[in-house]
Amino acid sequence: MTENTPQGWKGKVGRVDEKMIREEVPNFAKSIFYLSGPHAMVHAFEKTLRQMKIPSSQIKTDFFPGYT
Repeated sequence: MTENTPQGWKGKVGRVDEKMIREEVPNFAKSIFYLSGPHAMVHAFEKTLRQMKIPSSQIKTDFFPGYT
């Protein structure tokens, strides 16, 4: 994954997970999360957010049918 990272990049690299959200999103517990993409990806992020006790009212989902 890091082989495509631009030279000099100083931002995060890797999958967005609970640890990254907690480190990078101030007030994540009060944020609204917009998830869009393939079903499996959206479901995986939604599961992570629910494990973080984010209410479903703060999780907005959209899917790209036919995209794998």
